[in-house]
Amino acid sequence: NCAKRGIYILIDMHGAMGSQNGKDHSGDTSIADKGNFYDNEENIKKTIYLWEEIARKYKDNPWVCGYDLLNEPSATGTIQFDVYDRLYKAIRAIDKDHALFIQSIWEPYHLPDPSFYGWQNVVYEYHFYGWDVEKDAEGQMAFIQSKVKMANEDTNYDVPLLVGEFTFFSNENSWNAMDIFEEQGWSYTS
Repeated sequence: NCAKRGIYILIDMHGAMGSQNGKDHSGDTSIADKGNFYDNEENIKKTIYLWEEIARKYKDNPWVCGYDLLNEPSATGTIQFDVYDRLYKAIRAIDKDHALFIQSIWEPYHLPDPSFYGWQNVVYEYHFYGWDVEKDAEGQMAFIQSKVKMANEDTNYDVPLLVGEFTFFSNENSWNAMDIFEEQGWSYTS
């Protein structure tokens, strides 16, 4: 259907087996704000298997722009990175071409330099929600500007960046912060 309509698709693992974050949008709230993914080897293996099957099905599909490995994962540091590395290797054994989208929760400095793991053809994805300044246009602008420093100075990994989720809420002037995305050459989707 995407090919018929000329639409590229990013396949997103919004809810991994056992939930990678314990939120309702990932399918399981039984372990709130954490989930039963990172501490459960069986769930990790099931998720790897699922990604392998997705990669087999779509590896030659030009309308798939990439695979978004885990939406808003709760873990940080090596626990998260090692799982990402396992997912990366499993998919790359099948599909060497599609971009792999790797998310942090929440800041750019929550992801490693991809060269440390030998990751190639990856996109780092961030979700920017300035909840603390929801109705403040200047606050929203400052919030996004702080992400520029993190992405360009603190982490500067020379990988494409996708703002995969964001909102500037109900203050119409807050949406001017999207100009920063454009200035930085960041891809984005709300």
